[in-house]
Amino acid sequence: MLNNPLVSIVTVCKNAEKSIEKTIQSVINQSYNNIEFIIIDGKSTDKTIELINLYIENISYFISESDKGVADAWNKGINKSNGSFIQILNADDFLDEKKIEASINFFKNNEKADFVFGDLFMVNNNNDITYKITGDSRYISKVKYRMPRINHPTIMAKKELYDKFGLFDPKYTIAMDYEWLLRITNNGAIGFYSPAIYVYMLEGGVSGNIFKALKQEREISIFYGSNCVIGFTIYFIRIIKVISRKLLEKFIDEKYLSVFRPGKIKYFSGRPY
Repeated sequence: MLNNPLVSIVTVCKNAEKSIEKTIQSVINQSYNNIEFIIIDGKSTDKTIELINLYIENISYFISESDKGVADAWNKGINKSNGSFIQILNADDFLDEKKIEASINFFKNNEKADFVFGDLFMVNNNNDITYKITGDSRYISKVKYRMPRINHPTIMAKKELYDKFGLFDPKYTIAMDYEWLLRITNNGAIGFYSPAIYVYMLEGGVSGNIFKALKQEREISIFYGSNCVIGFTIYFIRIIKVISRKLLEKFIDEKYLSVFRPGKIKYFSGRPY
């Protein structure tokens, strides 16, 4: 591996005027200095493009045009990438200043790694951290039937994974990252978790539609050969858990409901309970 390989950061956005500037700044402020920054805009009608143009000198490639959804926009960005590694960063995501450096250092020390991932800190509109989702180092034992805790905004992957096994499937509107993950895992790709890698994400967004995500994960799991009965059973158990958690959270502090959200750590004033 080269000492300072080129990393392509792909940001997709549409009408993201409230967050795009912070996303861009998190890329500009990276401690790692060999970065290609690509922005794919879905033909925004608010001030998103105006804000992007403020930083155009820091952007390697920018286009604003209609697309067929998030997966299609990701694919456009990947196809324009020249880096040996790809980091996908959506408009509601913000990199820790050492995120790219930490990811590259992990690759340098772990030749078997095809992709690396870490922890995701959720933040509210006041930029307060509300909770952390810890990455799951044992994801391989779970990925066959559901999306494990591989926080997609934290993933940096070798470009060759996309070259060998394909891009994201646009027919999935939410679980396209799970479909890609299951596909590359079935083809022998290996990912590693590192607590030194983390990214911030605004709460809400498309991925917040949990029931649609669960349905798509079930369909993908069965498509790739999992037992239909087991797949449907896991799906219904997960639906029941989500409904139960939402009901219980009305009466019980969610810090006591960790059984429903393994890996989730609630934060208060920047400190975990």
